[in-house]
Amino acid sequence: MKKILIAAALLVSISSFAATTTSLNDKSNLKKYYSQEGELIGSTRYQDFDKLPKNAIKTITSKYTFPEYKLQECILFTNEINEVSYYVSMTTEKDYLVLAISEYGDVSFFSNTRK
Repeated sequence: MKKILIAAALLVSISSFAATTTSLNDKSNLKKYYSQEGELIGSTRYQDFDKLPKNAIKTITSKYTFPEYKLQECILFTNEINEVSYYVSMTTEKDYLVLAISEYGDVSFFSNTRK
């Protein structure tokens, strides 16, 4: 159940970040997410792409090359027990793609939607 709540929180935070252009320039933007019981689920903040784990940068820059894929934003997610993961959103002409990245640099699909 927590994973579903975390996934929902991340999708909401990614879409809300994309909708607020003034927040895109605020690198210190921190949002916290709580369960209905008031327990902290985790927090999100913007992350610079070059601060991602080196393995992730290498994978992303070789598989998702510019100009076909355009970087939208990078988000650092810290869960309630201080485990870190990253989410990178990218767009193509037809798709909106979100990649999940572990703290060790493993890259996987989180979501892929048509525009």
